[in-house]
Amino acid sequence: MAVYLASASKPFQISPYLGFPRPGMVIGDQVATDGILARRLGYTFVLFDPQLREEPAGPRLMGAAGRLVRPLLFTRAQPGRYPR
Repeated sequence: MAVYLASASKPFQISPYLGFPRPGMVIGDQVATDGILARRLGYTFVLFDPQLREEPAGPRLMGAAGRLVRPLLFTRAQPGRYPR
């Protein structure tokens, strides 16, 4: 089953996602939003990185923020999961 919910309040408000089935996966293009949401929900995160030639300032800044938080969120093995 696939469920799609677009929301500008992610990752701060997770209540809209709490009724989703488990286990789950978040597929997104920003670690700083989609990745943190996945981590908070206990879901797997898949980063979609299209490698754009020209990217607007907003997404470029979010990408830089994601590169800063990525090692903190996704390099250590989580209990019950295989090491990456």
